Amino acid sequence: MNEDKKVPFAQPLEDAKKNFLEDDLNDLEFEIEELETRLAFMVPTDGGGCEGCCDMCTNPH
Repeated sequence: MNEDKKVPFAQPLEDAKKNFLEDDLNDLEFEIEELETRLAFMVPTDGGGCEGCCDMCTNPH
């Protein structure tokens, strides 16, 4: 196959792949921010233990 014939198809494919990965990364960044926000409300900040919030500290899974 002639190498010149591959070039027009390769760039749109690479661009589509890049756009897909960027969109996927943006979605993951949003999900991480959402989880961090939820975690901020769940973790005690008074320096005390977390025995009241769940049994993960006393009963490891």
